[in-house]
Amino acid sequence: MKILFVDDHPTNRKLGRALLEAEGHVVVEAADGVEALALLEGEKIDAIVSDILMPNLDGYRLCRAIRTDGRFCQLPFIFHTATYTSPGDEKFSLELGADRFLKKPATGTRIIAAIQEAVPAAKLRQPRPRTAPEELDLMRQYSERLVAKLEQKNLELERRTEGLDESENRFRQLAESITEVFWLADVVKSQMIYISPGYEKIWGRSCESLYSNPATWADSITSEDRARVLEAVRTKQEAGTYDEIYRIARPDGSRRWVRDRAFPVRNAAGQIYRIAGIAQDVTEQRSLEEQFRQAQKMEAVGQLAGGVAHDFNNILTVILGYAQMLLAENQTSPDSAEALTQILQAAERASKLTRQLLTFSRKQEIRPCRLDLNELVGDVGKMLRRLIGEHITLQVNHAPNLPQVLADAGMVEQVLLNLAVNARDAMPEGGQLMVTTETIRIDEAVARQIPDARAGDFVRLRVQDTGMGIPPEVLPHIFEPFFTTKDQGKGTGLGLATVYGIVQLHHGWIEVHSNLGEGAGFNIYLPAARPADLVAPVEKSAPQIRGGTETILLVEDEEALRGLAAVVLQRHGYRVLEAASGPAAVEVWKEHSPAIELLITDLVMPGGMSGIVLAEKLTAAKPSLKVIYSSGYSAEVSGRILDSKDGKRFLQKPYRRDDLIRLVREVLDHRG
Repeated sequence: MKILFVDDHPTNRKLGRALLEAEGHVVVEAADGVEALALLEGEKIDAIVSDILMPNLDGYRLCRAIRTDGRFCQLPFIFHTATYTSPGDEKFSLELGADRFLKKPATGTRIIAAIQEAVPAAKLRQPRPRTAPEELDLMRQYSERLVAKLEQKNLELERRTEGLDESENRFRQLAESITEVFWLADVVKSQMIYISPGYEKIWGRSCESLYSNPATWADSITSEDRARVLEAVRTKQEAGTYDEIYRIARPDGSRRWVRDRAFPVRNAAGQIYRIAGIAQDVTEQRSLEEQFRQAQKMEAVGQLAGGVAHDFNNILTVILGYAQMLLAENQTSPDSAEALTQILQAAERASKLTRQLLTFSRKQEIRPCRLDLNELVGDVGKMLRRLIGEHITLQVNHAPNLPQVLADAGMVEQVLLNLAVNARDAMPEGGQLMVTTETIRIDEAVARQIPDARAGDFVRLRVQDTGMGIPPEVLPHIFEPFFTTKDQGKGTGLGLATVYGIVQLHHGWIEVHSNLGEGAGFNIYLPAARPADLVAPVEKSAPQIRGGTETILLVEDEEALRGLAAVVLQRHGYRVLEAASGPAAVEVWKEHSPAIELLITDLVMPGGMSGIVLAEKLTAAKPSLKVIYSSGYSAEVSGRILDSKDGKRFLQKPYRRDDLIRLVREVLDHRG
């Protein structure tokens, strides 16, 4: 059949054509009743399927025109209308002359079935002229129903509009409550169509400024990133691969990192006419990533520094030991004694450098006690005045009622000294150095904004100078080990790295604020001590040096250090059995175990057996065996808490001859 499908909506016509053609029929389309009547004049049509509400000539009047025309009155006429029709519409439509009344959406099969059902009766139909009263009544009913339909449609449109308004309000609430920025741009007109309020929060500029001048977006990108981003806009946005991270400068001078993504929007013809995008502030994420990279770098260099310090401590122990032995013999000339004294002093300075390396690499033992920073700053202040020179004024500001901190006094002194030296070098022509203590409470909101920070009560130690300041390109690197801007030979590059390591060991953090020509300020945050924290250790006087006759198993892989320790012990009456590794010590033990009363062993040795494993093996066989561990690392790094109650002690390298002899005697005399 050739079917005339009448509907004012192009989508409905397209769908109707598809449904009917799928059933194997030919479809002719018309947008209203006028167009349908014109087509009937030139086409041989087998059936009509029509909507009701249409412009120019609606379905009711089209049906009436068909039924009163003898040429077309036998055509099956099917109404196909929307679901907002009233219950009386179907009855009125059939009285008007329609064969069937179907509600949208009807399947193609259902429409064809309705047409086929109508064919037998339609073939017998004659034109239906009406009398004047009938015509008047029909027009009245037609007008009432048409008005009712229009009112119903208007009501439906109002409901849809209300739904759209509600959807728009929801979208607006969503856009205003989230931090990301949604944006939509017109490709043809090169203008911004929509920008969400998040733009004002991130960019610090009004949305209106971007609407009026889209170029302000590009102007906000920092010069380092602008060319790259604009090239990506030109080449990637329409391809759907635009995903850029860049920096923006806010009107207040601050900078933020932004991740910006964009996607093309196409029209029905497949042409790109919009670009939709989303931008988010990733400053905190970038900061965390940078901290992670810095932590990895510090960890790698720290491992290297710790290893160097460990080996260097072995060498320093040999230098210190032999120099002390020669001085103790009282047979050297005054010149030789002076030379040996200089050697000892140089070795002591070198040992301080290894302690810096160990502190930086977090392999230095921390001895915390309850500490009043006001008292410590006051005591160190006298030293600082001599250190910084008369051309620099020192100003110390103490906060009253300052809480104590749980800290290693020597390490905190080192922090102050290192920062003071840096400040002195930054003020060659003179200036002012200010040291301030304060009580600070950090809440959760502030802690989330500061890297490494956490909520709680803290004591802040601030060291501020009026020097030349730190260049912005240098500032991110100042805590890196071996990084220095000083002339060759005037700095190790470990000062600030050591400060950073000490603060981290104390579970605190450090902030730096500096501008060129305006000096630099270091804020150090240390947790305030709690009542249950440790009390200060009681200093003990050094015991008298005494020797003995016991047999000692000395295990040390460094040959020179092993030889020195053996000589020192033998000169004080002890019998010494030597071994260069754990397995070698086990062989010595098998032969001499009954006589051995003390094991002195390095912690880290070759041969696949550490000092701890060796000690456990030998003490399992002889529980009364006493043990002294020794290492260039601290006892904490051994991974084991060494308790003097079980006869095991720790000797930190580099050690002096007297320290070795005193500890050996103390351990051997211990009962338990």
